[in-house]
Amino acid sequence: MIQLGDVCFQPEQLLISKDGKTVSLDKQSRDILLLLSAQTEPLSKTQLITAIWQNRVVTDAAITSAIRRIRKALNEIDSSTEYIKTLPKVGYQLSVPVDSAAHIIETHTSAHMSSAALPSQHSVKPELTSLAFSPSYLIFFIPVVLLLTYIAYLWRTAPAPKLPPLYIQAQHIWSQKQTDQITQAVTLLEKTLDTLPTFAPAHSMLAQIYTYKMSRYLGLSDEELIARGDYHLARAEKLGAPKVDVALARATQAFFFKRNLAVVEAFVQTYQAHDDCHADCHFFIAYASPVINRSDLAVLHAELAFEMMPDSPLFVWERAWAQFMSGNFDIAHERRREAEAFTGENNTIMQAMIAQANNDQPTAIRYWLMHLVSAGYLTKAQQADLLSQAQNANLNMPLQQAIADFAVEHPSLPIDQRAMLLLLAKQTEAAFTLIIKETSLQNQTHLLWAADNPVFKSSMPSKHIHAIKQHFWQLSDTTTSK
Repeated sequence: MIQLGDVCFQPEQLLISKDGKTVSLDKQSRDILLLLSAQTEPLSKTQLITAIWQNRVVTDAAITSAIRRIRKALNEIDSSTEYIKTLPKVGYQLSVPVDSAAHIIETHTSAHMSSAALPSQHSVKPELTSLAFSPSYLIFFIPVVLLLTYIAYLWRTAPAPKLPPLYIQAQHIWSQKQTDQITQAVTLLEKTLDTLPTFAPAHSMLAQIYTYKMSRYLGLSDEELIARGDYHLARAEKLGAPKVDVALARATQAFFFKRNLAVVEAFVQTYQAHDDCHADCHFFIAYASPVINRSDLAVLHAELAFEMMPDSPLFVWERAWAQFMSGNFDIAHERRREAEAFTGENNTIMQAMIAQANNDQPTAIRYWLMHLVSAGYLTKAQQADLLSQAQNANLNMPLQQAIADFAVEHPSLPIDQRAMLLLLAKQTEAAFTLIIKETSLQNQTHLLWAADNPVFKSSMPSKHIHAIKQHFWQLSDTTTSK
């Protein structure tokens, strides 16, 4: 039990209380508050990442979010006091007095006094009884408690080990999940391992990169990606990387490249309510849930990832995509507008997909063309020409053919977008054939959610949806009918 000003903090019970009012803490908030209570000096963000996240890939936003949760909990029981102060460019520090040793002694002493008032049920030698409750015993006990408290303080305030600068750069790049910077992150991590070959966090991060769908931008073959993922997974596990990070990389590889849903389902089952599930863990559960028939988890875990890292564009957008995949189009639009305001970018492809899933073809065409122009696949003149043909409520034949031809003639366009354009042009069989004939594992990462995507489900017959799911996941008829 620790006294933080007027608030009683019970770490083992994950509770804080004052004047009879009690609020629960999550494990991460408890750990941070416990760490702050053991310090007389401010704790930097680097120290918190090292101590709490164990050098996992997190940004400053994760710390900000965690401190916000602690402040909210404290405010619920005492809104008149600022318990944690932020020191710009320094870190965080408790702004109230901390009393832990007195409580340990007080609790121990009162327990002995209560025991002395009770009749003894066993034969105890008088000299031992008198020693147990004599003032001389307390004189011995108090210094021991103070010494142990001081040792704990020294251990907790030991300076955090410095992370290699190249690793820190790679950590920041990877947390942004920008496709044009993935190669740079890999280079930085490989240079880190050249000088520190047993540095587990670097192996762990490389395992995450090589097993994630964005590894398709590294220019490697399917076999090379799997081999490198396997190697760094084995090294990370052997060198003692956090279990959740190893399990996450293994589940990610099983999902995107090895197509083993049993591994994915086991990961979701283990970590969906686990204290160690960090933002990337929640993100993966949100992403994979529809494919394993757990759409109920998608929205929940997208929100949890966002709560942990509210400044991450990836997690801001995942809130919108999770709502879309769950068929909640109105909420998806709300989340899209929030994400656009946050990133300053218009997501025309999501608007096109929602319109297409709602069978609103004119709106879908308009937004698809806007997307293709912004992505550099169409010129403004070509867009204007096609838009002029799209004014009718229904597609006319020339426009149908123009859209179908465009999808076929632009293999550099992501394959899922080519398939959706074919569906927009009413070329259902052509879209189905395009999907089924794709053999590259890296290209298939664009399509793994196709059988659960509202656009495909609204445009394809159920037999095609069933066949696509079987094609990607080698599922039996019994499995796919669940």
